Amino acid sequence: RLAALHDAAGDRARAVAAARRALALAPGDPGALNDLAWYLASDPGRADEALALAREALARAPRHPSVQDTLGWLLLQRGEVAEATPLLEAAARARPLDPSLRAHLARALLAQGQPERARNHLEVALLSPRSFPERGEAAALLARLQADEAR
Repeated sequence: RLAALHDAAGDRARAVAAARRALALAPGDPGALNDLAWYLASDPGRADEALALAREALARAPRHPSVQDTLGWLLLQRGEVAEATPLLEAAARARPLDPSLRAHLARALLAQGQPERARNHLEVALLSPRSFPERGEAAALLARLQADEAR
């Protein structure tokens, strides 16, 4: 996917443009909707558009872990923890070895006041040999939770 290559190169604007082209070629495709939602989510001015696209992607692919994760993460960013958590839990259950999904779920669990469950998911995520964008943040959060437990 061209959009992912642009995103990996740090060019979010070109990633968005490529994702829009992909969606134009396959209107209604849940993967294309999901990708565009994810790339738009980093722009606060596009948060509502990103959320609408993610909701449409979920309506078309309700059991797809990446789609569940995207919508869950966007909802969590908006403070809609109660709606986000079941989506993030479903995504992590479907792909238990994906460290990003576990890191996102840990954030939701922490927001719900479940630090022990959050810590467990962070520990598993950080055991993964896979690189993931949230690794540094996950490690810092785990250290904070462990320090809180030690008190």
